[in-house]
Amino acid sequence: MCTAAARRLAGSHGLKAAVAISCRGRICYFTATLRDIADLVLTQQLAPSVLPEPSARPLTRGWRGRLAGKPSQSPVSAPLIKRLWHLAGDLRRCAHVRLLLANAVSGVLPNFASAAVRVRLYRRAGFHVSDGVSIMGNLQLSSGLPGFYEKLIIGAHTSIADHVTMNLDATVKLGAKVAISPRVVIYTGNHRVGPGSERLGPLVGLPVTIEDGAWVRLGAVIAPGVTVGRGSIVATGAVVLTNVPANTYVEGNPARVVRRLPWSDR
Repeated sequence: MCTAAARRLAGSHGLKAAVAISCRGRICYFTATLRDIADLVLTQQLAPSVLPEPSARPLTRGWRGRLAGKPSQSPVSAPLIKRLWHLAGDLRRCAHVRLLLANAVSGVLPNFASAAVRVRLYRRAGFHVSDGVSIMGNLQLSSGLPGFYEKLIIGAHTSIADHVTMNLDATVKLGAKVAISPRVVIYTGNHRVGPGSERLGPLVGLPVTIEDGAWVRLGAVIAPGVTVGRGSIVATGAVVLTNVPANTYVEGNPARVVRRLPWSDR
């Protein structure tokens, strides 16, 4: 009806009035749609198992009942409240507000030039960051398990480049003078193998340790439970599924020892 009126008005009063009526019709349509969605939620039609029989439903209910000055006769069910409570708990565990604030502040600064500022922000957020550390870009950290801020330990004089991803379902420990290149992924979360009906079993966290002096190059992937030995090098793009011996060079998918490296200290 609004569209037809807009067409008639376009010929007599101009395009501006026609557009006004057409937009008003669309606004009315979307408002009615939002009210219908609210009705569905308040009358539990999104949860059929707890609905009364159609004949038993009140004529004035939910949103329209409130607009008419009558209290809603279909309160939110206990299962819906339980689901909302679980959702709130998941959001609380995964939001990590202190990390978001640290990344928001340091994200407006140049990556490499703001390394010292980023270190102070991450330390203030609650991560264990030693002296002399350089973090050249915002870290992409994730976990929904407790103890998030206690699970990242960075040793002295370690350097972490930009676009590095770490999962903190278990502890990630970086030793002293470790170098992490861009696009490296370090993951600690895993799942046990379940039965044939559902192979994805319970979640488990397996810690990752990168020992003193090691260098993880561009785009390498460190799998859960791996230890990269002291003074080792993980080649570009390597996928490390097992422990890396000390003072070795590994590459490939899966990563294998290519050669041993001479040891020296300075």
